[in-house]
Amino acid sequence: MTRRTDVVVIGGGQSGLAAGYHLRRLGLDFVILDAGPSPGGAWLRAWDSLRLFSPAAYSSLPGRLMPPQPGETYPGAAHVVAYLSAYEERYDLPVHRPVRVSGVHHDGALLRVETDAGPWLARAVISATGTWSRPFVPAVPGRDEFGGTQLHTVGYENAAAFAGKRVTVVGGGNSGAQIAADLAMADSESAGRPWLHSVDADGRPADLATADSESAGRRSLHPVDADRRPAKLATADSGSAGRPWLDRVDADGRPADIATADSESDGRQSTHPVDADRSSAALAYGVELTWVTLREPRYLPDDIDGRALFDHATARRRALDEGRADTGGVASLGDIVAVPPVRAARDAGLLKARPMFARLTRTGVEWADGTRADADVIIWCTGFRPALAHLAPLGLRDRRGHIATTGTQALGEPRVHLLGYGDWTGPASATLIGVGRPAREAARSIARLLD
Repeated sequence: MTRRTDVVVIGGGQSGLAAGYHLRRLGLDFVILDAGPSPGGAWLRAWDSLRLFSPAAYSSLPGRLMPPQPGETYPGAAHVVAYLSAYEERYDLPVHRPVRVSGVHHDGALLRVETDAGPWLARAVISATGTWSRPFVPAVPGRDEFGGTQLHTVGYENAAAFAGKRVTVVGGGNSGAQIAADLAMADSESAGRPWLHSVDADGRPADLATADSESAGRRSLHPVDADRRPAKLATADSGSAGRPWLDRVDADGRPADIATADSESDGRQSTHPVDADRSSAALAYGVELTWVTLREPRYLPDDIDGRALFDHATARRRALDEGRADTGGVASLGDIVAVPPVRAARDAGLLKARPMFARLTRTGVEWADGTRADADVIIWCTGFRPALAHLAPLGLRDRRGHIATTGTQALGEPRVHLLGYGDWTGPASATLIGVGRPAREAARSIARLLD
């Protein structure tokens, strides 16, 4: 049976809920279709130590402040999930889940949204699917030759899973630095520390909303079908079709062969940092870390947190809108928020990055000068792509796969709005605090269109 409504919102993470709040205030009839099994978006799948990088009051959706987490300045993932659940209930948002959207099509004067629970006809669509379901891995030579385990940021949970392993973390953004620090500081005094992070509509690192120029044109790594991708991510939005999941992960997205230490660890003991030339450390879990980045890590000033980053992103957008010079926004400050655990690992000498290697070998990595390092595991903290495959039937993408927008509105189809994919759909729109304003603008634009 085909159902009708004014607006279909695709995605029930923080962007979808913010859109729902403003659509409700405007009195529009709408539904939110969420592929997840329960509220919380990708916060349900965050790694164990992930925290917001701002206090609760500065991490709120429109209409309701996030309450503080007792004993924590920076709330953890479970607290965010509880907040999003309560938010959805407080505003009686019509979320349907789990519902997977397969495509949005033109249907006369309406848009037809095809789902695994039947079609919807709508006068407008808001796409709020985020990027978490489309991890990007560069086409590094030798990647198929490597005999160890490869996984992306989305498959990382904690350092304990890598006991006794030689782990190479690839990526010089927030995720790479935080996961490298998590591995390096395992079992240290910083256990239980307040990790900080900028996140997007589905909880992924905001600084990875789009691939950088160095990754342009690279192929994705080992696409696999729905039966082979991690079960904990099977509820990701419909835009994940054809995404580059990595092999050799278990049902929860973790490396299947490294849940516990094995004989390959050779009884390695916990030590202080080892050979500085290898930029490695072996701590209490026996994890031997090598951190690799495309360029020398650029840390933001130590006193910068989410409040300052939001202000910088907003100032940049205002300058561009007024025709003034580009301020550079957050990127002008650096690539890595120097949050307490990253700062601690950095200051202890545990985060000495090596340049990007030239290729993978069967047993590890190799640099252009022939230097090699053995590795059991490669963790790719190399970014994401917008999950927009469900919009493919509308033909909105250009040759580069980008959908042109003015604000949140797609230029090629004014009834479609994109929300929460990064600055190109609103300043800081990939964060909790930043998504409210572009969500309001999208809802108002749709109301004018439908009037």
